[in-house]
Amino acid sequence: MKTTGLENIQPLPSKVPQPQKHAGRTADFENMLRKTLDHSNSPGTSTNCIGLSEPRALQNFGQSTLQSENLTDKASRAIDLLEEYSNALSDPRETLKDIEPKLSAFINETESIYKQYTETDTDNAEMKDIMESLLRTARSEAVRFRRGDYVDI
Repeated sequence: MKTTGLENIQPLPSKVPQPQKHAGRTADFENMLRKTLDHSNSPGTSTNCIGLSEPRALQNFGQSTLQSENLTDKASRAIDLLEEYSNALSDPRETLKDIEPKLSAFINETESIYKQYTETDTDNAEMKDIMESLLRTARSEAVRFRRGDYVDI
């Protein structure tokens, strides 16, 4: 393999071609910009301008819709965690030590969702039933698991 040195590299052209300008529009804009900049530095102009305040975000715009979608997604995730926990309980190869993190994940997710639900002002009866059912299931499974209902003797 033959390597070459720097002597074989051709230099870049010194002048890079500029993109074509729209002569009329570009010149007009450049002139307006120069006039504006030159005028602002002239004596007698005020440099103490009162700036505009920061725009404020709209309050509660679409918030209830987003919150209910968010709660729905989280409730679906909690139900998936419950299903994983249930499948692990029915698998004879799984030990209780392996199953406990799945139960903890389900309980934590459910309590978090329920807390978030109570902080919203949603009056959806179906969502309320789902949230309360998830919370009851999580708490009763925690009691059963800690009480030893799933221990084989």
